[in-house]
Amino acid sequence: MGGNPSKPKKPMTAEKVLGIMEEYPQYVQQYYKQNEDEIEEYIVENFWEEDVARWLNKIRNRSPKENLQVRKIDFLKIRNTSTHHTSSYENKSLVIRRAADFTVDVIFGNRSFDPERDDISIIFSIGAQASQANKSKMTCFASDKPGKKEKWYCVLESVDSEAKKVTLKVHVPATAIIGSYKVSLDIVSGTKAGRVKSTHNDANIIVLFNPYSKDDVVYMENEDWRKEYVQEDNGFINTGTYTRGTTGKKKWDFAQFDQGVLDSVLLMIQKDSRVQAQPIKSLKKCNSPVFLSRVLAAMVNSNDDSGVLTGRWTGKYDDGHNPSDWSDSAKIISEWRDNDYKAVKYGQCWVFSGLLTTAMRAIGIPARSVTNFKSAHDTDMNQTVDIYLDSKTYEKIDHTSDSIWNFHVWNEAYFARPDLQGDYGGWQVVDATPQEESAILDPSGDNSKGLMQCGPAPVKAVKEGDINIGSDTGFVFSEVNADKVYWFVDKGGNVTRPPIVMTRAVGVYIGTKAVGKYQTENIISQYKYPEGSAEERKAFHKAYGMGTREHQGFETDYEIVPQAFEITIQELENAIVGQDITTKVSVKNVSGKKQQANIKIAEKSMKNVGKSYAALGEYTKDFELGSGKDMSFTFTLKKDDYIQHLVDDYSININVTVVSSLDGNTSIAELDATLGLPDCVTIKMPESFHWLDEVEVEAVIKNLLPMPLSKGSLTVEGRGIDISSNYAEVGKPLQPGESFTTKAKLKARYGWRRVYGEVIFRSAEVRLLKENYRTKVTT
Repeated sequence: MGGNPSKPKKPMTAEKVLGIMEEYPQYVQQYYKQNEDEIEEYIVENFWEEDVARWLNKIRNRSPKENLQVRKIDFLKIRNTSTHHTSSYENKSLVIRRAADFTVDVIFGNRSFDPERDDISIIFSIGAQASQANKSKMTCFASDKPGKKEKWYCVLESVDSEAKKVTLKVHVPATAIIGSYKVSLDIVSGTKAGRVKSTHNDANIIVLFNPYSKDDVVYMENEDWRKEYVQEDNGFINTGTYTRGTTGKKKWDFAQFDQGVLDSVLLMIQKDSRVQAQPIKSLKKCNSPVFLSRVLAAMVNSNDDSGVLTGRWTGKYDDGHNPSDWSDSAKIISEWRDNDYKAVKYGQCWVFSGLLTTAMRAIGIPARSVTNFKSAHDTDMNQTVDIYLDSKTYEKIDHTSDSIWNFHVWNEAYFARPDLQGDYGGWQVVDATPQEESAILDPSGDNSKGLMQCGPAPVKAVKEGDINIGSDTGFVFSEVNADKVYWFVDKGGNVTRPPIVMTRAVGVYIGTKAVGKYQTENIISQYKYPEGSAEERKAFHKAYGMGTREHQGFETDYEIVPQAFEITIQELENAIVGQDITTKVSVKNVSGKKQQANIKIAEKSMKNVGKSYAALGEYTKDFELGSGKDMSFTFTLKKDDYIQHLVDDYSININVTVVSSLDGNTSIAELDATLGLPDCVTIKMPESFHWLDEVEVEAVIKNLLPMPLSKGSLTVEGRGIDISSNYAEVGKPLQPGESFTTKAKLKARYGWRRVYGEVIFRSAEVRLLKENYRTKVTT
């Protein structure tokens, strides 16, 4: 796979480390507290009993101090993460959710806590310029009574004099800022010399949104929904083309709980341009899912700021990764992090969506990936997709950048919208794919600059045509409900005849993974009323009337002229790469009179964005057809005519144009078809293994295609593991029905509780076949 190689990091010398420890001795204690298990394991393996006895003797004989001495602060990670539904996060910090309480044990060394003599307060601070004034620094005094739930507070829950321990209960309000907080403990003790204060800087905690609490704006009542849209870290994203109720599925590991992912998502927020330009004002808004979903939409792409992923739709990816190679958010995030936050190359819409699902679920916003099949890209904001044809040749003319993508994947995030008038809470469209600039809406009020970001747009507003509600709602409306208009123009750009208007060509199916099932759910009814219904036309005309631009030089009240022919293109069912592709077309004369006409069937390979990549073949024929009669036409595309010209998702566009020789009446129909790839790769490995064990993975490629696969190779890749013997070349062409097997050995790295990866097969004929694996690691 391509991509930028990681730069080797310069090792720090022992002298420099020792110098830092001598200058900042408190760092030694802080490092120990954050890495107790590793350090204690090192001591057990490398020191003798006599060494430990000597240390104990020194500790017993040291002079006692009057002021209360803190030995340890225990954040009770197992108990708190279980209560807060955060136990899956692989993070050294305690991860909790706001709008809830968590408990902390403070263990003292020299004596027990005396409420008549000692006072405890716990301080939480976030941001580089934390202060009480901007509500980014909170001091919670341990009290015997709870405070107001709208504020941070601390309750002294219990005192265990024998164990020299107190238990504190801390309340995090539903409006708390999302992010990593520094935690410190202040102890004030009465001594002979007076009141003595000592401060203990212990660790960080991470605060997330809380979809489990009614007090949080991201609250999601349905438990099954929470499991799917918050806790599920694996699934699929719909891609390809829609055919009779079926769509393609790309397996995806969202991996929001993996090591480094949450920390990287929080870093994305910090690197956003509006956050860096206005750190204090922006920090206050980091308690809002409206603001953070928009920030993450901008940061997932690299068009602005120091974003994660660069988009490319050219079909040429030699200097990076082919977008189809990706099936794992954590792998992209780790490459961005390990390469000094340089953008990863390359991604397309489903990759951006997979990343954004990961980022939002990681910080606690319920999220899902949503795919719109036949998705409009209305660049001139007039709620129509305008296609210009030469009035003589019927070839497309580049008079506009409007297009219809085979499919487009965006995200939905779930939260209330108290910032909007009306009931627009629930699912909100957020899109990280760089398409059109959107105003920053930054805290300073300077909205002159735009960023590649989209949303959040309420799905309800999209359905009703309320395109001025929310952010970028008009753009989303056109994606699902724009009219497709064919304009016939001469060389001077003048319209020569009435246009063809198609009201059902956009947003033909909108799918997402069903809750708790490996199936696709059709959610199109959430986005628009039934096509052609009075409600759907009302919503369209409302949105059209608020469109920001007119057609370029044409009347907006266009006349709809009936087409003389009904064209039906038969779906390419079960067509797979390597077969000859036969297209069957039926044409019916509905003009009411006998017709003489010409039919042209043109087939092209397509990029996912709806642009043609290469012409594959063409069929044309003159025919005569009586009124009410129909006629069938067949065109076969040979394997050798297309096999070297397929890109992206192996999609083919079939365009049929029928022109009357009597009056020039033109009828047009199109069909996008994705050629399938069977599941050729299988994996055998244990469901779980101990982290000290080395396990064997067996990878098998079986050629289920109707053609030989030459120059084949199998690669086993993964995260959180060290792999040996992970690459094997097949050596000879793999004939249809033949199999090739290779074995690799892997060992989990310390601290990983789950490992993920894929087995990838590459060949000259089919660029990539793969299968994902995941397994648990025990300790």
